[in-house]
Amino acid sequence: MPNPQFSDDNPKSNPWTEDQLGFAPFAKRLASSIIEVEAPNGYVIGLQGAWGSGKSTALNFVQAVIKKHNDEAAEDQKQIHIIDFKPWIVSGHQDLIASFFKIMTEKLADQKDAWTKRGKAGLRTLRKNVDPLVDAAASVGSILAPGIGTLGGVGLKLASEAIKKSGSSKLDEWLAEPSLQSAYDKLRSRIVEQDEKFLVIIDDIDRLTQVEIRTIMQMVKTLGRLPNVVYLLAYDRGIVWTALEQERDKSKNAPHFVEKIIQQEVDLPRPKKNDLLRMLDVEIGFLTQDTPQDERWYHIVTDGIQKWIEYPRDVARLSNAVKFTWPAIEAEVDPQDVLAIEGLRLFNPIVFEWIRHNRDSFFGSNWGMMSEKRREKFGDEFLDKTTGSNQESIIQLLCTLIPAASKFFEHKRIFGLSSEPYYKVANRRGIGSESGYDTYFSLHQSAETISRRVLDKALTPSTDRASQVAIMQYFLAGAGDTNKPLIGEYFQDLRYRVLDSQDMPIPKTLFEAIFDLGSEILSANDDVGAFAISPRDNAFLLLAAICKNSKSSEISSVLDELFLSGSTLSFCAEFWGRRASENGLIGSDGRTDEPALDEPLIRKLHSTLVRRIEAGVHDGSIIIEPFFYYIAEAWAFDGNEQVVKDWISDTSLINGKFLAKICSGMLGYTVGSKPRKYTMHTRPRESYYDFSKLLTAANKHENDESLSVDERARIKAAQRGLSSIVAAQQRDLETQAQIQAQAAINAADTAEDETDG
Repeated sequence: MPNPQFSDDNPKSNPWTEDQLGFAPFAKRLASSIIEVEAPNGYVIGLQGAWGSGKSTALNFVQAVIKKHNDEAAEDQKQIHIIDFKPWIVSGHQDLIASFFKIMTEKLADQKDAWTKRGKAGLRTLRKNVDPLVDAAASVGSILAPGIGTLGGVGLKLASEAIKKSGSSKLDEWLAEPSLQSAYDKLRSRIVEQDEKFLVIIDDIDRLTQVEIRTIMQMVKTLGRLPNVVYLLAYDRGIVWTALEQERDKSKNAPHFVEKIIQQEVDLPRPKKNDLLRMLDVEIGFLTQDTPQDERWYHIVTDGIQKWIEYPRDVARLSNAVKFTWPAIEAEVDPQDVLAIEGLRLFNPIVFEWIRHNRDSFFGSNWGMMSEKRREKFGDEFLDKTTGSNQESIIQLLCTLIPAASKFFEHKRIFGLSSEPYYKVANRRGIGSESGYDTYFSLHQSAETISRRVLDKALTPSTDRASQVAIMQYFLAGAGDTNKPLIGEYFQDLRYRVLDSQDMPIPKTLFEAIFDLGSEILSANDDVGAFAISPRDNAFLLLAAICKNSKSSEISSVLDELFLSGSTLSFCAEFWGRRASENGLIGSDGRTDEPALDEPLIRKLHSTLVRRIEAGVHDGSIIIEPFFYYIAEAWAFDGNEQVVKDWISDTSLINGKFLAKICSGMLGYTVGSKPRKYTMHTRPRESYYDFSKLLTAANKHENDESLSVDERARIKAAQRGLSSIVAAQQRDLETQAQIQAQAAINAADTAEDETDG
């Protein structure tokens, strides 16, 4: 994407070319009223609007219209002198009132220099000679700029003493002093003599402190009597009125203080929602240009964006937040989700913080083991934090971002909560997936997250077989800061892509590369815990997904080649065994997956596989295979059980390492134990395991020093299990012999009785 440019939130100034929010007609009408109104005793207009609603833009438009009027006015028409007075700039630098007087006098056409000098000298004289006025000036300066060392020659000590008066020296009082009153009268006379008309604009009053707001409004109240001077004040009513109400004597039912100051208050037109959304669309078009108009997007817009965006400043805040976040995680997190989660961060921080602090409730073992009652309680705790009329919209948005959260609100019977499958969330890297969540909240791709660019490359038909192998070897070796093998996560993310794709061309080179690295994948047996899928299982699940998503003729051709080409025999056998189990051709392990291949192809592959097995047995090369469980299954299929049983028994007695591999197919181990603790949980297949002969082999090799610690642990675990099985078999045989002996005795007794009879 091109580098995004942050929105500077600057107000617009040209009503003819920059009116995005429909303020121009309002500004033109307001300007016309100001132009036409006669104000012999001054007039104060208040422009009221919420913080960030566009008041500064409206004021700029008013100025532009009045300047246009001045440019086009006839010689006998009055021009309007505009004074754009910004108290928050003046404050802390100089005497506020002196600054205002200076600006006013500079606007007078003639005798400008003389009046300015007299004004400055007069004020300096007043500071030296009139104590009440010095106190007042110090008070104003201290209020507007606490901590300023000097103020027009008045020391910090005097300023701090004045501020303690808490505004008791009001501007009305010190304006009544003769010297200053004289200056005021001269200014008033000069304005009348010159027959000038002034518009004093004071913006951003709501940006000041409460004390500063009262100071400004007191000045306007006092100086608002100047003839032909119209004040246009912009503020947020809630902020300014609160500051002024502290000055009102409520016990005497006095009028609101603001009513003494503002003679006409107008409300800024509320921006149309569609205009604001168009502004947002322009600002973040780089993010939304490819946005699908689906149900997810509908909920993000209606339950989130439309409720958040009320004023232009909201547009600037959200667009700037997205522009800052997106470059760091571009293409690694769903852009719709980035927009929505940034909106929550800015406009609903309670929900954002709840999401940020509850990762384990959405992913991992905590989620999988949470009871229904606990989920309901967890959802209710969230609802307690988000009381209000928009609660259902908040839940809809939350579940749109994190579909797993829908489980927390099932008892509330809220219609239409997201049921998006996790693989779809993970495939688009939504916030509701582990990879998307971790990438967003760390503002970078996690060391345990596979880049989407890598996944794109793996599923691109032009990526050759060697490149596919190289990518897998990288993830097999360990990647990122943790140096943890990520091959399982890689296969899982690829599977999500395949599951979420329709009519995807078979990624032939990817399929081939997985078979090429079959031995390494089977050996990537890192402990992943009881709740995660092993790299081995992820590899076969990916292959199954590709098979289901491919045309039978294409996949048949690829598999024929791989089974004939010498790809790892153990891997081919396990692939075949899993597909045969899905079709019910061999015993299953309890899974009921949809068949990935049809039965004729499975039988065809079996014929090729058996020829390779028998060739490996004949030349002895089969001994190097890492696993034999599925090799035995495939070889025993279709009536070869006794041949397989004899071969396993004989080879196990001769070769301890082979026996250890055979034991792997009969054992399970405790997750996380180091060293691994093996046990035999289920009775092995008697069709091709001779328990007595395997026990004899285990007794022979249990202390073989040429074997590794893990190999001996497997043999000893098998020895314990086989001992129990053989002992049970012996008891069964003895019991059967006793039953048969007793039956023979009974038969003999019956025969003797018949003879006697």
